[in-house]
Amino acid sequence: IQLGALLLNVLSEDELYCVLLHEFSHIKDEANREKINDYYQYICDVHNNSITNTYSSITRHLFTFIDVYFNVNYKLYLYAVSLVRERAADDAMSIYGNNEIAASSLVKIKYYELYDWEKGSYDTPCNMLSEEYDTNSLNNEVIKFKKAIQLNAEKWNELINKEILSRSATHPTLKMRLESLGVNELRILYPESSKAYVSDCKKAIEYVSSLISRQSKESYEEYRKYYYTESKELVEKWENNGRHIIAEEYSDVCDALRRLGRNTEALELCENAIKILDDVGSCYAHFMKGCFLLHSFDEAGIDYIYKAIETNHNYIDEGLEVIGRFCCLTGQEDQLEIYRERAIALTEDNKIQSEASILNKKDKLSTESLPEGMLEDILEHIIFECSDNIEKIYLVRKTITDNFFTSAFVIKMTPDTDDDTRYKILHKAFNYLDTCSDWQFSLFDYEDVKNVKIEGIAGSCVYPK
Repeated sequence: IQLGALLLNVLSEDELYCVLLHEFSHIKDEANREKINDYYQYICDVHNNSITNTYSSITRHLFTFIDVYFNVNYKLYLYAVSLVRERAADDAMSIYGNNEIAASSLVKIKYYELYDWEKGSYDTPCNMLSEEYDTNSLNNEVIKFKKAIQLNAEKWNELINKEILSRSATHPTLKMRLESLGVNELRILYPESSKAYVSDCKKAIEYVSSLISRQSKESYEEYRKYYYTESKELVEKWENNGRHIIAEEYSDVCDALRRLGRNTEALELCENAIKILDDVGSCYAHFMKGCFLLHSFDEAGIDYIYKAIETNHNYIDEGLEVIGRFCCLTGQEDQLEIYRERAIALTEDNKIQSEASILNKKDKLSTESLPEGMLEDILEHIIFECSDNIEKIYLVRKTITDNFFTSAFVIKMTPDTDDDTRYKILHKAFNYLDTCSDWQFSLFDYEDVKNVKIEGIAGSCVYPK
């Protein structure tokens, strides 16, 4: 059993005892299923080629149906009993602990979940301002969370009473759990803890801080360069250039602002992009504004995310996840029904769309011809400031269905191109292809698809160095 140092410094000694009762109840219950679970995991490993044993590689073909049948039923079983198992573990808190204290521990844990959900919807100082890891950061997080409880407890309590159980939930809602404990009031307790316990909690957070500090000595400078130094430079360059909103560039500026904790400015940038750019160019802005609103518990964000999803399928998975979670947290039953219907349709459509991100030998590939002027504009943007590292650019059409195809660009870089430069070239090209038109494009690194032999397709090389 592992408890985070943050949680440890929020729970009292008696509350921790109740949490441990719950977790040890799981261990006692799961001991009888250990062999079955090991077998389930073994089958997964065999069929994922994680096990290289010669006999396993042969038998997996002979017993595929039996293995899959077992795994499907075992997963259904785990899902079906998950809520019952959680209820039984909560009963252990009631039998061997104290209902009111157990309820208080569950409320605190739920409060942290809601506190974590709201992160990114308001401004915060950048975590990497200092040149070395701040060993007080975990203590500061505990302090911020405790202040957030005082400010938001009433709002969070309303949400807790509205929360809906999702169809894939593994835990009951907090309201259901409190009802099973016989507790009707949402409140947290502050029972006294022994001096030894308080001392141990402080030691735990100090230990974790020192551990992070030691482990991050080599990598902290690199992380700080990305999360703070380079982000600050990018934003300052954008500000010095007049804060212009360019379709293929503003998403990077928005991400940099968010890394710096300047979330209000990031939201303002998205709102301006929505006003200025067309639907394709402002797709990222619609998605991000929708996320800002939903993480602020504002349902107006749902429409923004749906608009982004319908314009660009790259936002389907993350967009649906955010909407579904929001609807459950806020008890939006009507919206949840709409979400479920749209999710099915979008997921089915995405199965076809996802084929655009794959390029292999069996694909139906042919010579591509883009509308007049489009190819020239794309090549100009891709090779701008990058021509020294780009050896060739290929373009082919991949026909996926009778009604759907993608224009696939493949960039072959010079052998001396380092990984950082390779990423920047691909990232820049992707951003432009994703925002320049509603045409369906795909992008690949030649090294990842060189077995496809695209050179054999007539006219495929559209840029030789």
